Amino acid sequence: MKALTRLLLVNWHYFQNTVIDFGNINFLTGKNSAGKSTIIDALQVVLMGETRSVAFNRAASKKSERTLKSYLIGSMGEDIENGNKSLRDGKDFSTYIVAEFYDDFKSAFFCLGAVFDTFADGSDINRRFFWLKNSIPANSFIENGKTMDSRRMTQFFKEKYPNKFETKDTSEGYRRIVLEKLNIHDENFISMLKKAISFEPINDIEKFITENVCDIEDDIDIVSMQENILYYKQQEDMAKRFEGKLRKLEEICRQYAEIEKLRSRRKIQQFLIDYGTYNSHCLELEQAQADFKKYNDDIAEFEQKKEELEKLKNQLENEHTQLINEKAKYWSDNNGDRLKDEEKRYIQAIEDYDRSISGFVTDIKTSSIRWNVKFSNCIEKIDNERITAEIKTVISYLQRTDKFSEADFELLSPEYFSKIREAYLNAKSSLDTIERALASELKELNSKKAELEGLIVRLQKGIKAYPQNAEKLKQVIHDELKKKYGSDIPVDFLADKIEITDEEWHNAVEGYLNTQRMNIIVPPEYFMDAYRIYKKVRDEEKIFEYAIIDLQKVYEDAPKPMLNSLAEIVKSKDNYVQAYIDFLLGKVIRCESDDKIRNFRTSVTKDCMRYHNYAVSPLNPKAYEFPYIGRNSIEIRITKCKQQLEEINTDIEKKSEINSVVAPIVFGEWFLAENYISLAVVSAFKNYEARNECKDKLLEIQQTLDKINFFWLEEMDEKISAKKSEIDSAVKEKEDTIQFISDYKHERDDTFSRIIPETEQKISEIKSKIDMEYSEEYRNNEGIPRYSSELAECGSPSAVSDKFNSPVKGTISLISTGEKELVEKRNEYNMSEQASFRVSDVNNNDEYDEAYRKIRDYELPNYREKIEKAKNDAMEQFKSDFIYKLRANIQSAEMKIDDLNNALKMAQFGNDKYRFSVEPNPAFLEYYNMLMSSLLDDGTEGLFSFNFTEKYKSVIDNLFEQIISFDSNSEKSTQSVKMFSKYQTYLTFDLITTDSSGRREKLSKSINTKSGGETQTPFYIAVLASFARLYRTNDPKETGNTMRLVIFDEAFNKMDGERIIESIKLLRKFGLQAIICSPPEKASDIAPIADKTQLVYKEAIGEVYRSTVVEWTKEMSEING
Repeated sequence: MKALTRLLLVNWHYFQNTVIDFGNINFLTGKNSAGKSTIIDALQVVLMGETRSVAFNRAASKKSERTLKSYLIGSMGEDIENGNKSLRDGKDFSTYIVAEFYDDFKSAFFCLGAVFDTFADGSDINRRFFWLKNSIPANSFIENGKTMDSRRMTQFFKEKYPNKFETKDTSEGYRRIVLEKLNIHDENFISMLKKAISFEPINDIEKFITENVCDIEDDIDIVSMQENILYYKQQEDMAKRFEGKLRKLEEICRQYAEIEKLRSRRKIQQFLIDYGTYNSHCLELEQAQADFKKYNDDIAEFEQKKEELEKLKNQLENEHTQLINEKAKYWSDNNGDRLKDEEKRYIQAIEDYDRSISGFVTDIKTSSIRWNVKFSNCIEKIDNERITAEIKTVISYLQRTDKFSEADFELLSPEYFSKIREAYLNAKSSLDTIERALASELKELNSKKAELEGLIVRLQKGIKAYPQNAEKLKQVIHDELKKKYGSDIPVDFLADKIEITDEEWHNAVEGYLNTQRMNIIVPPEYFMDAYRIYKKVRDEEKIFEYAIIDLQKVYEDAPKPMLNSLAEIVKSKDNYVQAYIDFLLGKVIRCESDDKIRNFRTSVTKDCMRYHNYAVSPLNPKAYEFPYIGRNSIEIRITKCKQQLEEINTDIEKKSEINSVVAPIVFGEWFLAENYISLAVVSAFKNYEARNECKDKLLEIQQTLDKINFFWLEEMDEKISAKKSEIDSAVKEKEDTIQFISDYKHERDDTFSRIIPETEQKISEIKSKIDMEYSEEYRNNEGIPRYSSELAECGSPSAVSDKFNSPVKGTISLISTGEKELVEKRNEYNMSEQASFRVSDVNNNDEYDEAYRKIRDYELPNYREKIEKAKNDAMEQFKSDFIYKLRANIQSAEMKIDDLNNALKMAQFGNDKYRFSVEPNPAFLEYYNMLMSSLLDDGTEGLFSFNFTEKYKSVIDNLFEQIISFDSNSEKSTQSVKMFSKYQTYLTFDLITTDSSGRREKLSKSINTKSGGETQTPFYIAVLASFARLYRTNDPKETGNTMRLVIFDEAFNKMDGERIIESIKLLRKFGLQAIICSPPEKASDIAPIADKTQLVYKEAIGEVYRSTVVEWTKEMSEING
């Protein structure tokens, strides 16, 4: 056994020069951050060559902030005080970690260690690992108070221990030395040691067992087998490619055959059209020849009819002339034309007079009604008896004329209308005066309205709207001061700086101050500037009524207001302004009673009466009508303005209403103007008389016309009209006959010169086409028999042609589409297969037919033979290599589990015993049974025996298919092959606990239901058993002379005292050396049964810290936190 005896730490974190002694079971304890993990990390460096930060302080955190450099320079981290970040940073020094071992088989000491040289300038750290066949040197690698650097150490070894040391500068090389010197020939030693240190609970018992217990090289070399598979796949791919080519060629050939069928269909369809057309033209020729003969017969008949109609027309025209002459003689003898002309002239004159008179009557009535309404509306609004009487006179006339009719021409005269006009002019004159007065008043009211509306808008915006001159003066002073001083100087009105505290006296204050409310307030220091500005602009701006207050002077005078003066109720936040108010209103006394008004030189009353200089007078109401003083002065002014605006709007509405009925009369165009009466009215009365005279004359003429025999004249007109109709009919019939003759001659000539020759030409052309495009055999055997059948069904040759005109177009379209698809498929084939066959020749498919037959009959069968051979070769290799290697790995795993269980037989934890189990994986049981079949042990044939192959054929084929389906570009495929190549796939592992009553429990079933201590125990057992197997503790020979060290950092934290005792007992049973690191809380459980208890503590020395290790004995006080 190679036992750890001592550990030397020089310049390792807070350890300056410390030697720690070790026994068999060692308990390392101390407060958190005292340095326990620092010691554990040092052991990792010398036992594993581990210098990566990820390995340090593993029990505390998986992301520890500790690094090799932080350990070397003594980084203080959270212990930083007074600005010192580390113990040794910025210095040249060397660090030593040396583990001393005693080999009881050889009765000799040896050391494993590491030295690190750190430099002040921050350059790279030098590191050197070593093995020394000796105990730790007495000088602890310190000469003259200074640690040796790595070069001096090597020289020291050469001088003191020649041929008894070995050094390495890399972790990999050092690890080989460690494994050799500790007689451990399993690299899992390092990973197991790390897991024990961090003691992280193992969530996957199967993974733990396969990685730490079985330790079998389970990767099966399937490269050569995959090469065979690759060749097989290549041949299979080639076959698939040829199958793809065959499918494409087959589709091209099928497409071409389909086109040929369509072409045959098109041929018969076109023949039926052509042959039907030929027979149709033959029938047309027969009809044209018959039409020519009939045209000649009809023309001769119409010529005879024309001559007969000419004779009839001449006879009728003679009879028509005789009737007209007889009627004309009677009408002339009775002066009929003269009388009819006079009758017509008088009728027209009467109609003209009627229109003129009717228009005049309508105009008078309409205008009278319109003006009657105007005057009636007006009389309701006029409050003047004289004017009302004048209007009523006009209305009385208009009420007579608004019913004017033709009968009134007999009752009235033009003078009546002159009287109406005179009455209108009297009323209009009076209303004109009223209208002018209303217009003036409305103009003034609207002006006031606009002014008030503008004022309200300004007030609502918070603008008090002071008088224009006041605003102008204020603005001028402000602008001039700003121009002079470059900043805004406050310029205010007095009214804006004061408040009235008693509202009952508000009007009195406003009225008394009057224009003084607009006096200008400027800061005292700017008074003379304002004075000069006012003096300059007074004449330019015509402002004379306001003052600028000298606040400085009035403030210096400090006037005192009298008791009950107005000044007592007028206040200002500005002391200067208040002084001015005290001066201005301090002697104006408020009198509650009129009786007291004479008691003072100056006084006022609430109702705005002022007594001054022995005289009394009222304050001007306009001065306090609109208030300017106080915060609510704007609201008061807005209210009063709105009241005034409402009154003005009412007045405007009333006056506008009167004006709306007066203005139409004053400005309207009166219909009975003087010239209208002299012309239109007089003319209307004259027209009335003239119309009556015309009526009398018309009556005389009509009486004379009544004596003529108009009944006889009407009978004559009817006879003349009837005769004329007979003549027209004869003429029309003759003209129609002439047209018929002309049309028939044209049709006859066209038939002879055009239709017959054209039809004969068509027959010749279609016959030539049929003879040329369709062989006699085709016509006789297929074409004509089919035509006869179609003719019987359709009834005529043209019907046969018509029947196939549309279908043949569809067939041609299908052929065109098919040919395009054929070209596309050929193009696609040529591009994908790099062929150079003709693409555009759609009438020939020989090259593609030949290629199709070649692949189908020769190339594809050849590749299929190669595929079968490659598959058989891969299967042979699969059977002889892959399956046997898997079988060997499974047997090895089962054997190692048996060895580990033999070691566990003597290990009992309390009342529990433990055993590892390995069983076939139910999910892969059929594969397991095949791999482990006893038939493989029979004779020399084994895997190739008939019995084995026959029994497991489907399983072998299935497993083989999983392997040959391998695709290097597919992650899923790669993982599948990897899974089937691992022996773990076919097994399940577990750790079984058996209690004193014989009850068994699998760890995989209970791991998530038990407490921390209960779940730690099985893993602890598993770890110890694994180390016992790794260290070969049961081997008494030199091969079993190994290191037995196990390190647990905080492994027992979740165990109770009883479990801790059992765990340490088990350590001793397995013959293992242990370092158990745990906080002081576990000291009472561990210290009594440990061989050595080392107490680690940290203390502050000045501004730095130092860690120390003290061996605890039973004589010392109790260990506590």
